[in-house]
Parts: sequence; C-alpha cells; structure tokens
Amino acid sequence: MENKREKGSAAVYCLPCSLSAKEHEYGRKLLSHALKNEYNIAFTEEMLMYGEHGKPMLKSGFPHFNISHCQGMVVCALADCPVGTDIERHRRVTEPLMKKACTKEEIFYIKKGAGPEELTFWEGGTPEKTESQPRANSLSKPQILNFLKIWTLKESFMKMSGTGITKDLKEVAFDLEEDGEIRCNQGGFYNQRILRDGYILSLCTEKPVQNIVLKYENENILN
Repeated sequence: MENKREKGSAAVYCLPCSLSAKEHEYGRKLLSHALKNEYNIAFTEEMLMYGEHGKPMLKSGFPHFNISHCQGMVVCALADCPVGTDIERHRRVTEPLMKKACTKEEIFYIKKGAGPEELTFWEGGTPEKTESQPRANSLSKPQILNFLKIWTLKESFMKMSGTGITKDLKEVAFDLEEDGEIRCNQGGFYNQRILRDGYILSLCTEKPVQNIVLKYENENILN
C-alpha cells in the first residue's frame, strides 16, 4: 500500500452533487476515488465494517475516513487517525433549535453574529435569497453563520468519536476564539473552513494534524 501523503496530514475531498437523492451514492464513490488517489487502495464494499453506533470504517483499521453531505455537496475526509467531518449549507435556523443544541456560552457567541467580511464571503454564492429581516423565532443571517460553525463542530466531534448524535448536544461545548483557535470540553483537534456557495465545513481529528489538503473534484470522477 503506497501512502502518497505526509504523516500527520489529512485530505478532504469535495464533490458537488446535482441530485440530492444521489448524495449517499456519491459519498461512496468519492471515498473510492480518494482511497485510490491517496493510498492506491482499490475500494470495495466488502472492506467496510460498522461501529456500535453505525460509523463505517475499513476492516483494516487504516486509513480512517468520514463522509458528510448536504444540499448539493459531498465531502470525504481521510486521515491517519480517527476523523469526523460535517458540512452544512445556509438555511433557516430557529431559536428553539439553537437553545436545544447549544450552551449559554455558545448562544452568547451565536447572538453576536459573524463579522461582515466572513459573512460577505459566505453569502457570496448562497443559492437562494433570504429575508433581510428574520422571521419570528428565527436567527438573523450573521447569527446563522455562527450557529452553523458551532453545529458542524459538534457533529464533527460526534462523528470522529463514533457516537453519532446519541447524547445531549450541549455536552459537547465549544469556545471559538477571535484568533481562530477552537477549544472543546471533550478534546479533539479542529479545523474549519467557510466555503463559497453558502457552505461551512468542519473537521475533527483525534490527534493533531499539521497539514490539511482540500481538494475539489467534479462528477467526471464518477465515470
């Protein structure tokens, strides 16, 4: 098995998906492409096993991978250690959902709203127009961006750990510093990217990762 990546690095493959019904299928095909490209592994479904809470993994135990998909985008992360990833797209978020998922400290951060520069970048390609004023019980656009930062981090940790959403989301709490550092009361190491077209991507690894390579693919790889 040839490892084409440096030790302590991770690769995240992104693939647009024009049909939402195909996102799961695209995820498997993107995994196959990534394993071949990064490790020269010819993937088959027989190579998979599943953890206690349904997390798929290779029977060989290496490399580690995780897949996420949301509204037209599929991502697959590969790493030398347990990894979890989550991608979300701009959507309406309600106050009750925020209060159910987030701690008081996280809610304070969300309520501050994202800064104008990153909001403009994030909104640059949002797929649909949203109201200039949020509907009753809904967050504003700057607050939605901060909420999705927190939400994707929580999801990425739970997917890395293999638990899935089997516990109270408030048990996994985050502190996002102005200098970009991300702290979690449950441990883990985090990386987050705000992508155009209204997406935000979070990555959680069990061990520190020195280099993360983000690769955009197109549907030609599926042929």
